Amino acid sequence: MELADLDRLGGLLVETSGRAGVELRFSRDSGRRIIVSGVVTATVTLVCQRCLERMSLDLTAHVHAAVIAAEDEADALPEDLDPLICPEGEVRLIELVQDELILALPVIARHENDPHCVPLTPDQPGGDGSRRDNPFAVLSSLKSGDGEND
Repeated sequence: MELADLDRLGGLLVETSGRAGVELRFSRDSGRRIIVSGVVTATVTLVCQRCLERMSLDLTAHVHAAVIAAEDEADALPEDLDPLICPEGEVRLIELVQDELILALPVIARHENDPHCVPLTPDQPGGDGSRRDNPFAVLSSLKSGDGEND
């Protein structure tokens, strides 16, 4: 699938070039439920939240879900199955792939173990440890004064 066709995912990416790889199997379990299992993969381009530069990230989402008609059926599923709610009984493949890739995105995208990735300011996590003067420090000194300026 083309990443450009995944509009909700595309809104979270820097660019939408590339493809998602999809390998899914459909079967029925002993309870006659439709089971979808497999893997969805993609290489996406995000903005590193540490250095604000572009970064490439390989996503892998493992799918193991049961197709159900309503949300209240989810409680009856075995713990190892995720619910896949399809009221009409039809699985929309593009929506499934898009949802799985969105869920595979990191909460905070950042380069891992890249010595060139440094924060824009040194006082941010991962900076060089130095601190800039607090612009509100002068207020603290006024507050702790002897009251002459009241």
